[in-house]
Amino acid sequence: YGRAATPAPPLPAPTGTVIDVSTEPQLQSAVRGIRSNTTIVLAPGTYVLTNSLSFNGSFTDIGIRGATTNRDDVVLAGPGMTRANYGNTPDGIWTGGNVQGLTIANLTLKDFYQHPIIFNPGTQRPHVYNVHLIDAGQQFIKGNPDSSGGGVNDGVVEYSILEYTTTARDYYTNGIDVHTGANWIIRHNLFRNIVAPPGQLAGPAILMWNRSSNTLTEGNTFVNCARGISYGLIARPGHDHSGGIIRNNVFYRSGAQPGDTGIHV
Repeated sequence: YGRAATPAPPLPAPTGTVIDVSTEPQLQSAVRGIRSNTTIVLAPGTYVLTNSLSFNGSFTDIGIRGATTNRDDVVLAGPGMTRANYGNTPDGIWTGGNVQGLTIANLTLKDFYQHPIIFNPGTQRPHVYNVHLIDAGQQFIKGNPDSSGGGVNDGVVEYSILEYTTTARDYYTNGIDVHTGANWIIRHNLFRNIVAPPGQLAGPAILMWNRSSNTLTEGNTFVNCARGISYGLIARPGHDHSGGIIRNNVFYRSGAQPGDTGIHV
């Protein structure tokens, strides 16, 4: 079960309609015009986003991925994790509405004031694969709850790297933060430097809570993270997390890096 985040086995080629893009305006146009069974494929290069990439509507089996298997060949860049005047780009990739099946693969997202990737209610079956996330103002991957006790279910995050260059902006950060999500799989990822500035305690690198359930977390590596995996976080009526498995993960923190537990249940 233990396996490194690099190299990632190649994904099968996308099926359905493929839209090839090589510029940021082409990328924005492809996102605005997305339809079901469509994958946007990005040529190598750096795309400085003028707007968050918003997949908001009724779509089935859509995707955005880099053209190569090297996650660092394609970079989606924001205005900076400390830049409060972020304009139209608070997040990198934003989903909502009724998105059933979304693949994000083979690319890098960095320098966003809020979230590189945020899944909002109505999103189901997101798959994050071979992605490099660097310097997020808040959570690197966020799964939000709906207003009726549901959330984003059946997510998979694998063969990815989530890291800060030095530290987070403040304590309010996580690598993966899912509210009210069921049946997530988080495996073969590297979490590095998920820490807050001196004197603050960052959130867990993986936080599954607010009545989440049946999470599988296996084969990940945590290097110099303030906290590792947390199933549940606070006392509440019922459960904060139920079921699930944590196995075959590796935790390392240097003597110079303060922190808390590796696993908290």
